[in-house]
Amino acid sequence: MIKFGNKICELRKERGYTQYQLADMVNADVSTINKIEKDKALPSLSMLDKIAQALGIPAAALLAEETPPKAVGE
Repeated sequence: MIKFGNKICELRKERGYTQYQLADMVNADVSTINKIEKDKALPSLSMLDKIAQALGIPAAALLAEETPPKAVGE
């Protein structure tokens, strides 16, 4: 099972985003993204939704135990 933070990190990298770019896309501080990716913090529901939208996947896919699907068009 892949950890939540690792899942976000892998998806972010697959899409070619830096932590700074993702943070800008979701109106968060880069330290927040860093903490989420290192499993030191969990996003709020609204932040989870913003991250999912930025990564092009349903929010439920981030919470699923399986690896989330690729974004449409990949």
